[in-house]
Amino acid sequence: MREETRKGRIFWIFVLALLLLIPICSLIALCLGPFRIAPLRVIEEFLSSQKAGSAQDNVRRVLFYIRLPRILMSLVAGAGLATAGAAFQSLFGNPLATPDTLGWQTGPLSERRGGFSLDLAEWEWRSVRCAWDCLPFCWFLHSAKE
Repeated sequence: MREETRKGRIFWIFVLALLLLIPICSLIALCLGPFRIAPLRVIEEFLSSQKAGSAQDNVRRVLFYIRLPRILMSLVAGAGLATAGAAFQSLFGNPLATPDTLGWQTGPLSERRGGFSLDLAEWEWRSVRCAWDCLPFCWFLHSAKE
């Protein structure tokens, strides 16, 4: 019983450390780049009430129009990929299930090779590709019905 509470405590400390790592890495990403910005200046810009569109302040433009949207989109994309991976593993009941271990990764590669070898026009290739991409979705709907 005591060992389980210790493992649970270690698990939650690890989760908390990972959650604290997200804003720290985001702050570092906001500071780094061709246009370097000091970390205190980044925090100051977030706390100030000045509008982001002022013409004389390039730091606010870089922060709010270039770096912050990229960081937020990377966080959203990472969360989406994590959710998709968890759903994929729970669907198959296999903690090691990934598209490459199950052979699903070869589908897009063969699809691209087919388009190059058939020498199709762009609009023709998009229609073939759309039909090809619908096949896994139809298979999933069919398997979900059963």
